[in-house]
Amino acid sequence: MTQLDPRLNAYREDLAAASLQDRFRAPRYSEGELRQIAAPTAPIRVAPRFDAPLATEALCGELVTVYEVREGWAWLQLHDDGYVDYIDIHGPGGGPVSGSFDISQNGDATHGTLAFWNTPCAAGH
Repeated sequence: MTQLDPRLNAYREDLAAASLQDRFRAPRYSEGELRQIAAPTAPIRVAPRFDAPLATEALCGELVTVYEVREGWAWLQLHDDGYVDYIDIHGPGGGPVSGSFDISQNGDATHGTLAFWNTPCAAGH
């Protein structure tokens, strides 16, 4: 199999984007869910930790595909530049932000910096 760049292709040892099934072997695959950034800016980190290096920043209105939400972090791919990394779903300061999203995981809803289409900042994007 061809070596894929993990910065631009959504795969890890335990999970990969369903679109990569023919190029990467993983125990499970995800179609992902389309979401939109609702915070003015959202730091994207290389690992699901606050002390992890910053990979890039997503801007309000930017589209992302969320492949997994676990322990307060979403593993996602940015649509504009293709980067694959992690975002704190609780936003700056650890609390929910306006224009929050709702992802159901084991029956529990989580609210944070990702949103459905009707975010206040998305009108101009």
